Amino acid sequence: MKILVVQPHGMAPGPSEFAYQYSVALQNAGNEVVIATASGLVTRSDDNIPWKHIRAFSPDATMVVGRVQGKNFFLRKTATLRSNIKTLALALKYAKNERIDAIHVIDGELISLCLVNVRFGRPKNLFFTYRGYEMGAMGGNPVMLTYQLLRRVLWKLTAGNIHIDAETSQAAENLESTARLRNGTVHVIPHPIWSADEIEYITRSQARERLGIIHNNPIFLIFGHRPILQKAIDTVVVASPKLPMQVTFLIAGQETEVGTDLALERLIIENDSEHRFEWHNRYIPNELVESYFAASDALVLSYRREYIGASGVLSQAATYGLPVIASNSADLGSVVSSKQLGLTFETENPAALALAIDQFLKLPDTELAEYKTNLARLQSERSWQNIIAKHLDFYSVRLSRTNH
Repeated sequence: MKILVVQPHGMAPGPSEFAYQYSVALQNAGNEVVIATASGLVTRSDDNIPWKHIRAFSPDATMVVGRVQGKNFFLRKTATLRSNIKTLALALKYAKNERIDAIHVIDGELISLCLVNVRFGRPKNLFFTYRGYEMGAMGGNPVMLTYQLLRRVLWKLTAGNIHIDAETSQAAENLESTARLRNGTVHVIPHPIWSADEIEYITRSQARERLGIIHNNPIFLIFGHRPILQKAIDTVVVASPKLPMQVTFLIAGQETEVGTDLALERLIIENDSEHRFEWHNRYIPNELVESYFAASDALVLSYRREYIGASGVLSQAATYGLPVIASNSADLGSVVSSKQLGLTFETENPAALALAIDQFLKLPDTELAEYKTNLARLQSERSWQNIIAKHLDFYSVRLSRTNH
């Protein structure tokens, strides 16, 4: 198949990394792949283009990726509504003029997709992965509720041709409910386990030495992009003074939301917990990601109850075999609990989180080893090879229906 993968979110970490690995996995399965990014088209076979720069994790605000038809094009860290529409329009225009079997939009703003879809004749081979991330901070905000209403009307009127998959059953149910779709319209394909370029299998002491960590405290990792409203890191801060022994929370990654870290710092000071937090507030290059997971005792995922998407950081924990302490929100808590990947706690409950951490610290080595075994099993079950097979089957089934 010839597949056009569309990633309209610029340099947003989650969607960019997903689009990169998804495209590589598609090609490894024998497909021809073209990527449409925030500012250009890239084919995997273009030897003159540094393919790895499609990935999200770059410290640069913009980066020249290559030349298309003699012109430079760029990937940007953030994408506006305008650039969202521009990327989608670029992709659908390209697909209209080329022989493309399937157009697959990875995430993106739904209203943009509806508008561009109508502009280009509502193609029958348009697929969309709905990740549900924007639900994390929606709550009862009147502006967001108005947006939801507009999105619902537009989707109902214009998006009947789009084949939709979601990474969690909660995200699927959310879209079916808000867009008034028939139950079962949205197909569920789990979030894959992202593969590392190379795993060194370094020891904990080697990892801590590499990161300049000189203490032997238990470390609980908070990794990557960290919007407070979505990931509820305030729950971690409020829980920290309740812990009965000295532990360290390691916050690693570069925040892009203005004011987020200042608010977090104030909250840490208010809770007299400066000594419990270590900040690596910077871009984390791929070659250091393993060190952060190897240096830690567990990964903390404290998402709010409104959050309905999958967790890319959970997949990294599976890759590196790091047990998880997660809130029991939606699919995240269900996966951690049912697959026995670690412990769960009541969402947005600092006392429950503190209790879970205390319990984790008392676990015998045999139980920790069992978590690591289960993480490896999840990595095998949700490998890119297996998930790509599900997507290709989804393409075939839906395209065969539209062609009859």
